[in-house]
Amino acid sequence: MQMNRPICIYALKSEATGRVLLGQTLNLRQRLLRHNAGRFTSTAGERPWVVVRTDERPTRLRARLFVLRLTFSRRLRAAWMERGERAEARAAG
Repeated sequence: MQMNRPICIYALKSEATGRVLLGQTLNLRQRLLRHNAGRFTSTAGERPWVVVRTDERPTRLRARLFVLRLTFSRRLRAAWMERGERAEARAAG
């Protein structure tokens, strides 16, 4: 019996252009390596990419819907990114 793994929602930022890319995956490390290796033509010219925010959802459907909401709502996206920055600051001490 296979356990369902949570789906990772991520925001990557291009260090070259500052563009932020939203997406979802089961394996964030592999996805980041592919973006930075130029395996995706839409992002190859903006390398390197760094992870700036992650979150999880229990199912692929919930992850996709949340990424769509982030994509179309600037206010939601800004609040989501800010929550991540606050959590990072608390963890840093």
